[in-house]
Amino acid sequence: MKLGVFTAMMVEGRVFDGTGRKLPPDQYIEQIAAAGYRGIEWGIADSYALTPAMAERDAQRLSRLGRDYGLKTVAVASSAVAHDLDAVQRLLDISASFHAPALRIGLRAYDPGKNYGAQVKRCGEDLAGALHIARSYKIRLVLEIHFGFLLPSPSLAQRFISQFEPAVAGIIFDPGNMVVEGGEPWPLSVEILGDYLDHVHVKNLQWAWTNLDWKEHPTRHKHWQWQLAPLDKGQVNWPQVIAALRRMNYRGWLTLEDFSTRPLKQKLRDGHRFLTRLLTETKTHP
Repeated sequence: MKLGVFTAMMVEGRVFDGTGRKLPPDQYIEQIAAAGYRGIEWGIADSYALTPAMAERDAQRLSRLGRDYGLKTVAVASSAVAHDLDAVQRLLDISASFHAPALRIGLRAYDPGKNYGAQVKRCGEDLAGALHIARSYKIRLVLEIHFGFLLPSPSLAQRFISQFEPAVAGIIFDPGNMVVEGGEPWPLSVEILGDYLDHVHVKNLQWAWTNLDWKEHPTRHKHWQWQLAPLDKGQVNWPQVIAALRRMNYRGWLTLEDFSTRPLKQKLRDGHRFLTRLLTETKTHP
């Protein structure tokens, strides 16, 4: 397995409330490579440091710079949704400039007031349209397992994506998101996704009885709330996840997605050490 970093985490301070300091994209490359990683997943959205307009201007230069530092592009992760075909095509052009093998897009938001099966059918039609455009680019379109959306679990994600060929459509496996919603056993999750598993996001979460909200801001009353957690202390058992991936002969990317407020260089260093140790241990003791 190979180690990379998702650039959405490359913020000094708080990520989710906009108060953190976003770095120039060139510094992403320098710091990720210096910490020992070999892959970069480019987050491109209006809310990220690298916006679509910036990416259209700088993608080829950043791609060359990344290669100079020994970094391969894991994927482009966008906020484009499958039914917005103009946005999908724009991000496919950007992904091609980054030499990205995959582009993350989303689906229509889950509406609990409407029939789930009808929503799945409509989103399947949306994705079919997006895939029709993507075929000429030879870029895989991938969906992320994420709480609050249509596909919060591996089994739901696999059931949806199985209507398409794994060569053109895939799933980002995100165990941290499954702590909030969609939890299933790690070995079963990996086996269910099978050939549709594109790459893995690495972070950890936990539930706590707290007076903080999910952005770590104070609230009036204590309540159960999910929180970000260190990789080795949250509810995702990463040794089990890595062992399950190894048993299925997964050889793809593990991309760090540590959104904690610790100093960025520390997050990169600690994440690399943690994952390198786990990969060594699971290889020695499967």
